[in-house]
Amino acid sequence: MSRVYSFGPAFRAENSNTTRHLCEFWMVEPELCFATMDDLMQLAICVISTATGTLLTQREEDLSFLSQRVDKELPHQLSILQNKDNYCHLTYSEAISILTRKGLHFDVPVSWGVDLQSEHERYLCEQYCNNKPLFLTDYPEAIKPFYMKANSDKKTVAAVDLLVPRIVGIVAGNDG
Repeated sequence: MSRVYSFGPAFRAENSNTTRHLCEFWMVEPELCFATMDDLMQLAICVISTATGTLLTQREEDLSFLSQRVDKELPHQLSILQNKDNYCHLTYSEAISILTRKGLHFDVPVSWGVDLQSEHERYLCEQYCNNKPLFLTDYPEAIKPFYMKANSDKKTVAAVDLLVPRIVGIVAGNDG
């Protein structure tokens, strides 16, 4: 793993309204000097596409076992992640606009400046993007860690989360 600053377990310690921030996860921190948010998203797509491609072509027996016993949709889900054209992108503001459309109802109300809940992320990923992964960018400064780079609008920060259908939650990191 050349050009990787670190790869190892991490624990998300920021304030959060969801339980998914209470668990340990593995983080890859690549060396990416002078990169843009688009560079970061393209790298994430490349890493995920390569990893899922390897699983699909070199671990067929393992996938068959998991498909029979755990999740019949696993190979299909991996093939969606492998295809680099399947990734959607929305800003936080666009997502809020979508989530506040007339006729949509959520258990937790949605408004600009509020942290998205799993039900909101699930709707965006599974309904709006038709079960495809979704990059959400440009979050309000107030709901992201202090070290995030401020955007030119002075209201949002350069942050990106990757939401994956059926595994809604943060997969990609932040650009700070």
